[in-house]
Amino acid sequence: MRAQVVIENNSSCLDLKSEHGLSVFVDVDGEQWLLDTGQTDKIVYNAGQMGIDLSKLKGIIVSHGHYDHAGGAAHIVSGLDNPPAVYAHSLASVAKYSVASGGSMKKPNGWLAVKDVDVSWLGDGVVDLSDKVKVFSLPQDAPANERLMQVRNGVYTPDTFRDEIFTLITDKEGHTMLYAGCTHHSLELLLPYVFEVLGYQKIDAFVGGLHLMGRTEEQIDESLRISKQYDVRNWYVNHCTGEEAVAVWQKEYGPRCVQAWTGNSFII
Repeated sequence: MRAQVVIENNSSCLDLKSEHGLSVFVDVDGEQWLLDTGQTDKIVYNAGQMGIDLSKLKGIIVSHGHYDHAGGAAHIVSGLDNPPAVYAHSLASVAKYSVASGGSMKKPNGWLAVKDVDVSWLGDGVVDLSDKVKVFSLPQDAPANERLMQVRNGVYTPDTFRDEIFTLITDKEGHTMLYAGCTHHSLELLLPYVFEVLGYQKIDAFVGGLHLMGRTEEQIDESLRISKQYDVRNWYVNHCTGEEAVAVWQKEYGPRCVQAWTGNSFII
């Protein structure tokens, strides 16, 4: 299995564009998937530069309905005669907002172009998209975040991220990758579910954001404590992880933790 970061906040190569967002391309035994899409048409440019043929994708999986993960989907499908299936949770189209400090301003940060994409909407629980790829949502709300809101029936409430889905990919040799676009639900909820409920014995690679940017030292240490309870062999972290958390993870895991920027690739 090979994974490539198609777009992320930072770029490892001058020929590739970066933006606040995330997209990871995975080739598993010849089956090709795109996990998230960044926020703009930069995803299409980078894919071309990296030799990724978007027309050969088996599917696109959108981890949740934020613009920086879902925004590039419309640009991808509009440029293809036979676009791949786009999968997302049925609540990913709910209007989402970020709130400025003090609550004085609410800025849209949801999937603004969702109407331009033919989405295969998923429900709760575990769904097998192929014999190699499954997605799942967690059965509880994400921890409250006062800056991230959703609007339903005209009412602003804290976003519970019930639209957040995670992806597990397993190759024919049994290597498994866990992808989390942002881990809004926290590692404290995610890892026990994967290992204790779904029954995985090990995860060869965690890929994605830990959503620890701006968190306190105590919160980062608690997430690390949980991570050490489970057999995650390698960490490829980026996007919303935060520099402080990356430093803590790299101190603990050494070369087993890599900050994965745009253009980086790795074999799992």
